[in-house]
Amino acid sequence: MSSIKVAAILLCFDEDKCLEKHEINSILPKKEFKSAIKKTAEELMASRFFEVIAVLGHQRFSIDSELKGLHLKMVFNKFYERGLHSSIKCAIMNLNLEIDFFTICFGDQLSLQKKDYNRLIAAAKLHHEALIICPTNQGIKGKPVLFSKLLIPEVLDHEDADPECKYLFERYPEKAQYVEMDSDAFIFEIEISF
Repeated sequence: MSSIKVAAILLCFDEDKCLEKHEINSILPKKEFKSAIKKTAEELMASRFFEVIAVLGHQRFSIDSELKGLHLKMVFNKFYERGLHSSIKCAIMNLNLEIDFFTICFGDQLSLQKKDYNRLIAAAKLHHEALIICPTNQGIKGKPVLFSKLLIPEVLDHEDADPECKYLFERYPEKAQYVEMDSDAFIFEIEISF
């Protein structure tokens, strides 16, 4: 199946929470966080994604200014205080109906480049019948993960208290396809529990 369309959702959340969550203050100074989001957005735009949607919340105007000039779709999540899942829902409601898969990207996953995203898109073409496609490296699960558009109703129906979409792995373990990648750039956190 050669006409698989994949959308990328870029979560542009508050840098204070991000730096605290990932404990990367020494690696990525706060003042450089917005340019990190721009770098991630540029890599996504250079890849073979059908569309890229950036979700803005807190610090909406400064991040909007940072991303100006990039031809991506920007949406504002007025419920951003409810957490990441509310931003995912906001983006999903703005996705092009032609897409087959969507993926959730983080603005601070700086090691991923165009070639890595394109490998993930190629995996969607190869495993188009899967509901979930998860990159791995040496057996370790990574991010971003591809989700079939068939899962959209469940995501929209899920409570915002849940971070990300890990519950989908619990519901459809037999429909998850794990794809070994030749890059450790996908290993975003030391331990990913899905």
